[in-house]
Amino acid sequence: MRRVLIPLILAMLIVSVTPIVTSSNEKPTVVCTTTVLASIVEDLASDLVNVEVIASPTICPAHYDVRPSDVEKVRQASLILYHGFEPWIEDLVKASGSGAPMVK
Repeated sequence: MRRVLIPLILAMLIVSVTPIVTSSNEKPTVVCTTTVLASIVEDLASDLVNVEVIASPTICPAHYDVRPSDVEKVRQASLILYHGFEPWIEDLVKASGSGAPMVK
C-alpha cells in the first residue's frame, strides 16, 4: 500500500502545482487504468480533479482491449496512473500523443 500511496501523493502534488493550459474553470483530468486507482484518487482529490477510468471492474486490466475512446481519454489527461501489469498502456499513450506524466 505504501508503495502505491507515496507516488500517488507525489503525483497529486505535481498536478496541483502544474499550470493548466485549458480554461481556469476546468479541473485537470487524471486517467486511471483501474477502478482501484480511481477510487483512491477520488477519495483524495475528487474536488480538485476529474477522474477517468479505462478498464471497468469486470475486466482484467492485463487482458483489456483498448478502444478508440481510451485514446481520447489519455489524450486529454493531465496525469496517468497505472499499476504496471497493463501491457497496453505504453502503446496507448504513444498512440494518443499525450505528454502527461505516467505514475506506476
